[in-house]
Amino acid sequence: MNKTFRFKEFELRQEQAAHRFGTDSMVLGAWAEQEEAMNILDIGTGTGVLALMMAQKHPDALVDAVEMDTASAAEAEFNFEASPWGYRLTCYPQRFQDFWQGETLHYDLIICNPPYFEPINKAKGNNEQLPEERREQARLQNTLSLEELLDGVSRLLVKYGRFYTVLPLNEAEKLTALAKEKGLYLTERLNLRHDANSPDFRQCLCFSKLESELKENTLTIYETDQSWTPEYKALTAAFHLK
Repeated sequence: MNKTFRFKEFELRQEQAAHRFGTDSMVLGAWAEQEEAMNILDIGTGTGVLALMMAQKHPDALVDAVEMDTASAAEAEFNFEASPWGYRLTCYPQRFQDFWQGETLHYDLIICNPPYFEPINKAKGNNEQLPEERREQARLQNTLSLEELLDGVSRLLVKYGRFYTVLPLNEAEKLTALAKEKGLYLTERLNLRHDANSPDFRQCLCFSKLESELKENTLTIYETDQSWTPEYKALTAAFHLK
C-alpha cells in the first residue's frame, strides 16, 4: 500500500498512522470555511491532513494541531515541515483534555475528525502493520468522549468562531444535543451518502456560539460506476490531484 498520499499542494506521509486518511477528512477539510481565519486548531490531527488543508485554505492563519499518539504526532510534524506552510503549523503531542485546560489562546476555527465507536475496517484506511491497540485507540471514543470534546471546544472557540466535525448519524445526533447544552448551536449540516441509491452514512456539522437558521445540503460522493460525482470533484478540486 502506498504510504504517501499526494495532494495538489502537499504530500501526506502516513507510515506511522494508526488510522489512515480517508474520504471523511477530505470532505470535511474541503467543506470547512471561516473567512479571514487567523488561529485554527485541529483536534486529533493524526498525521496532519486537516491541519494542512486548513493551512492551504487560509494563507494568513496560524494552525495548531493536537495528537495524543506520539508516533502519529511525530509524523504530523514531518508532514508540516515538508509542506509549503511549515512555519505556520505546530503539532502538540498530548491529549486534547490536557491541551485545552492549559491553553490561553482562542481560535476562530476548530476542526476535528473525532474518534467514535465503530469496528475496525481492515479492508480500507487502516495501517495493519501497527499494533491492534493503536488502531483501535484511533477509532474509539474512550480516548476522547463527545462531552470532553465539546468542553474543550466551548472553552477555546471565540464567540464568532466555527467548529467543524464529521460523525456517523447516531453520534451526530448525540453531539448536536450535547452541544446545545453547552451553548454551541448547529448552523450547517452536510449529509454524505456513497451514491444516489444509498442512505446517508455521515454528517459534516458546523457549530457556532451564535444561533442562526440551519443550512442543510446533501453530497453524493460516487456515481453508480464508482467514479466521483461532479459535486464531489468540485468540492475537493483544490486538493485532489485528479
